Amino acid sequence: MNDTPLKKAPLGEHGFISYKADPDQEYKWLLHESLNWFAKAKDKHGPEWKYYDNDSDPVTYRFDSLGFRSDYELADVDGEWILSSTECIGVGPGLHSRDLYHKILEERMGIPFYNASTYGGRLEYVPFNLLQLSKIWKQPPKHIILIGSQNSTGIGLGLPGVPVSVKNIDYFPMAMNAAATKVPSRATEKDLLFLYQSLGVAKWQHMIMMKTIIRLGESWDIPITWINGTSNTLEDMSPLSTYNYIDDSELNLVHQFMHGVGITLPEDPEEALQAISDTVTGILVRHEPVPGATLDDVSRDLFHPGAKTHMELANKIEFELDSFGTLNS
Repeated sequence: MNDTPLKKAPLGEHGFISYKADPDQEYKWLLHESLNWFAKAKDKHGPEWKYYDNDSDPVTYRFDSLGFRSDYELADVDGEWILSSTECIGVGPGLHSRDLYHKILEERMGIPFYNASTYGGRLEYVPFNLLQLSKIWKQPPKHIILIGSQNSTGIGLGLPGVPVSVKNIDYFPMAMNAAATKVPSRATEKDLLFLYQSLGVAKWQHMIMMKTIIRLGESWDIPITWINGTSNTLEDMSPLSTYNYIDDSELNLVHQFMHGVGITLPEDPEEALQAISDTVTGILVRHEPVPGATLDDVSRDLFHPGAKTHMELANKIEFELDSFGTLNS
């Protein structure tokens, strides 16, 4: 069992932007989780917390040879299958694999749901990985499930080198060590983020990426379902979501509010960074779930959606797939 938190997601030698994980290893911790952090969370919430006993049924993570949290290799999938590429929602930090929405649907429907999710809602990575996947799959998926940028924030940057290091210029990684923004390199990243946000570069980039993905699905004749995590209805969707910049006729949306990842940020960059910094401080320092959430709403990492939310999302996606005819065609 690997006790080192898994955090890096570079452009690997296999040609995918995915987690730098060994497929022969089982990992205990992901992203901000660690043995020390978990011990303090246990002290905070006590034996009543569902994740308190980490020995009898621990949350662990396994990845395939492409760096995705999958129980099998895509090259081994024969026949019909469905692709899930929904970033951190699909990865499920802090959750058992069995509790992830796509594993629930896989069990119900008896059809493989290959999980090619990474992190951060980085639409810049999705078409890149989709094209790489198309070189491996034996036949195209019947359906693709994706998630757009909930707040049109942040940019993913590839840094020169072999392998290419991928940097997520966004509020959450900035807030993970807000005090360090006074260091020149961090200050440069903060200035870059604020410049992107104030000029609308991220919003423009995400719109282009979504259009590219939509056209790609049309070219392949594969229906795409998109997840909106900011609300349970179209009317309440975040006004800053990338979906607002795409014509409704081009979108098939499933609405499922998710604490933490579905937060609607202020448009002002300083206010947005402060909002995320407050959330991060609560998780990392006070070991509290994200604002407005109960322990049942979030996973072990206290930030990402919990099992209850994944079950609700699975029910909604199943209805969507059924109405699309995906389950019967």
